[in-house]
Amino acid sequence: MKTITLCMIVKNEEDVLARCLSSAKEQVDEIVIIDTGSTDSTVEIARGFTDKIYFFEWIDDFAAARNESIKYATSDYILIMDADEYLDDQANLRADLMDNYDYYYTSIKNETSLGQNFIHTGLRIFKNKIGFEFENRLHENINLTERASELVYGRMKSIIHHTGYTDLKMVEKDKYNRNKRLMSIEVEANPSPYNLFNMGKTYFLVSEYDKAVEFFKRAYPLSLNRVYLPELLTKLAQSLLEIGHKDEALSVLKGAAVLFPNETAIHFNQGIIYCKLNYFKDAEQCFLKCLLLGDQGTTLEEGIGGYRSRLELADLYAETGNSNQAYKEILEVMRSNSLFALSKYLKLAMKMDISFDEVNLVIESNYKISNISELQILLEILYRVRHPLFHHYLRKYNVDPQKHVLFVAELYNKDYEEARNLLYSMDDINSEVAKDVLLFSYILKDMTLLNNIQVHLNLGKSEMKIIKQLLKNEKIVGHLNTNVEKIIFNLLERLIVLKEFEIFQTLCEQLISGDSGYRIKIGQLFNDYGFDELAIDMLSSLYNTESNNITLFRLLGDLCFRNKYLEDAKLFYLKLLQIDPSYSAYERVYNLYETLNDTDNALLIKQEIATKFPIVEWAKDDNQ
Repeated sequence: MKTITLCMIVKNEEDVLARCLSSAKEQVDEIVIIDTGSTDSTVEIARGFTDKIYFFEWIDDFAAARNESIKYATSDYILIMDADEYLDDQANLRADLMDNYDYYYTSIKNETSLGQNFIHTGLRIFKNKIGFEFENRLHENINLTERASELVYGRMKSIIHHTGYTDLKMVEKDKYNRNKRLMSIEVEANPSPYNLFNMGKTYFLVSEYDKAVEFFKRAYPLSLNRVYLPELLTKLAQSLLEIGHKDEALSVLKGAAVLFPNETAIHFNQGIIYCKLNYFKDAEQCFLKCLLLGDQGTTLEEGIGGYRSRLELADLYAETGNSNQAYKEILEVMRSNSLFALSKYLKLAMKMDISFDEVNLVIESNYKISNISELQILLEILYRVRHPLFHHYLRKYNVDPQKHVLFVAELYNKDYEEARNLLYSMDDINSEVAKDVLLFSYILKDMTLLNNIQVHLNLGKSEMKIIKQLLKNEKIVGHLNTNVEKIIFNLLERLIVLKEFEIFQTLCEQLISGDSGYRIKIGQLFNDYGFDELAIDMLSSLYNTESNNITLFRLLGDLCFRNKYLEDAKLFYLKLLQIDPSYSAYERVYNLYETLNDTDNALLIKQEIATKFPIVEWAKDDNQ
């Protein structure tokens, strides 16, 4: 049976050290601790697990401290961990070492403050006394380069969890600034491929994406056989995307997908970029590929091979008018990871007018409440999306919130009398319910309520005058400014949710009487909430007067296509293609011809797409 020494360097780790050592004590034969200047109870905690505690003066060099630790190890293998890490409950290190390889890569699961974890691979276990040592000040790594061909490596099944990159921890340790400073020193002294890569990662973490691109590009040609190459290419593409170079980012990932077909993160990021470019067919294939692969690869964010790809597919299907398929995808996520799907599920359910009974059943079946924190999260999401079931859950769990929160619950429960009583009993209006008060003032036709929310809505006198004119059903002339328009269309959406259709109709008529161009924006709202026939009727009236309006013909085409009015859809889509020969228009026309079983025209459109948009994958000759 192989023996293992855990070697650690620590400084002021009293909050996490005991968890780390407790997870490892039964897995290792020896623990070596190097303290670099703790002023808290770190050393005392360590003494509860080992007497091999040594002190080392910090010289801004992690490799030097690591090398100090391994010189005290006496076991066959050395395990490297940080204090903010811990071994998984299912870890079995000795079983993993049965093959007696020279070194092992381990999956490290990084937990973030948003609950979305990412996984990377690191060399954490290696044979003792065969010449391994660390190099690099910050991202210290084992010196493999010159000896790699002589050594044999394996992969551990055991997982290490890492909590040091939550936002709070990053602030506590000031890692951002420390990393930049130390990496700059290291890169200047030794611009090795690994150091260049880590300098790029450091800039990536602090959102300096232009500099990240620079260092990733410098590292790439020197890193072709390195284990971190998939991560380098993925982060290079993400950085390019952040600085607006979408096509270049996609080109990087397309090449990476050929080199590393089983790296889920590469396909996921491809899908994200395709979506941003409105290349929906290719995006769909990328996310479906992620589901096929599952969570695998040297570096990945947890869930991209599962629930996160399904959520992206749900957004994609909703964007392309396939609400039913979007709903199915979100339901799948609700069954497996309801916390991440809940907000999107509630919003889509409201737009699709899913009954409250069904929504309640889905929540009850999939979101299990076992403690106060889980209840708080559910209530917060219901409150934030203004779902009418918010009132139900407050009552079910006997929660007595602040008055302004209860006002929202009563309002969306349509108990207007109780909402009025609560509102009039408040000393002041909380700014977070200002739009709800505006909604209530329109429902009650109560002008006095508006005076209390002008400041909260950031409205000037002239803007508030327009709001009041609309409330009094007075005629307005011209287009509203951006601020007022945004507020009014938010109001229209909430009227739909409350099914206050008479008020909704009156307000729409006022807007259209002032500017007929609002028909398109209102038609979009009808489209979003499934009032397809109303949308078609409203938008069709603009066919002759708005003959070059791209949004109009795209909307009409989508509505007719979704409702199987295929000849009408053909009329609108071909007109759209004439005035907007974008990829998005071509994809719509192709989908239409495919649905019509018009294979000749479908093939012609596909060939045009391949010629005009060479970055598109699905239309290439080998996919025909």
